[in-house]
Amino acid sequence: MYKLGIVSQENYSEEILSEFEKRGFSLTQLDKAEICTEGLDGIFIEENHEHSISCICELVLSVRRESDVFIWILSKKSTTVDRQVYLQLGVDNVFNRKYFPTEPLLIIRNTFTRQDRLTPAESEETVTRTRKEMMQLNPRNLSIYIPTEDNKMKEISLTKLEYRIIELLHSSPGKTFSYKEIYENLWDEPYNDQHYRVANVVFHIREKLGNQSTYIKTVRSKGYMLTKI
Repeated sequence: MYKLGIVSQENYSEEILSEFEKRGFSLTQLDKAEICTEGLDGIFIEENHEHSISCICELVLSVRRESDVFIWILSKKSTTVDRQVYLQLGVDNVFNRKYFPTEPLLIIRNTFTRQDRLTPAESEETVTRTRKEMMQLNPRNLSIYIPTEDNKMKEISLTKLEYRIIELLHSSPGKTFSYKEIYENLWDEPYNDQHYRVANVVFHIREKLGNQSTYIKTVRSKGYMLTKI
């Protein structure tokens, strides 16, 4: 099931949530003050009297700085100029609120279906020759070494949980580790859809990696993997 979020003042009825589920989606209300996209495949941002165009543009830019998640705007009366501004900022589509949720869901479902069919499989052999060779683990210091632009090795200190995630992903580059696998490896207790705890640890690792944060790839709705360059 694909996981979607929505930034809106409205609390959606069970009927609409059920419509999402019938199409293979779950819908979660998001806090506009702190949008977390980890574990989500896409988010809706709804125009209303609080969400002015400038406010929505700021939200879009904020999300785009952290993630490549799909972004869709729900608009009641956006102009051609408004739509162009949104699209130039990286929004994937602008939907008429009048036709929500049926029409947007059909379009989004087609998008995900095509993406899943066309996305090429990662070559595990290639990944193994790149990231695994470039990233070195130091269990004594709970740190990792990664190359810098001047071909030197930079040491990055991690917490115990952060190191254990990297150690797990590093054990099989190119393999997707599910949220469940990662959670149970870290906390040694049954997983109950607490993907947000895993996502929070990964978020802090990426902050420490900085412009090398692409070492860790989010696999939509599934988990994480150690990526190639």
